[in-house]
Amino acid sequence: MDSGAEGLPARGARSAGCPDTDARGAGPRARGGRGVRGGASTPAVRLCADDPLLAALATEIAGAATFSAAELAAPGFPPVRRDVVGASGQRALAGAVHAARALGMPEAEIAAFLAGAERAG
Repeated sequence: MDSGAEGLPARGARSAGCPDTDARGAGPRARGGRGVRGGASTPAVRLCADDPLLAALATEIAGAATFSAAELAAPGFPPVRRDVVGASGQRALAGAVHAARALGMPEAEIAAFLAGAERAG
């Protein structure tokens, strides 16, 4: 089955993981660009590498970085004790962690959320 776009994998192809995570597998390696906070190392866009089409697209977008549900189990990643159902829920949680970091949320608050703590207030 062809995707119809030159150089992109066919729809339904499976990804072998997230090639853009750092050596610990804990986060994306930015290709540059400006993100929400405007820092030079903050990716302009993050795409889920678990989808082969999005992973391929990330290589074509300047400033793009990828994330993967596999990051949730990577060494150095805060423990996840929150009830997450299914692969799509895991991908959404991994994406939410990247969004929280891009918005400047403290790592301690992210870790508390992943551990299942309810936010006061």
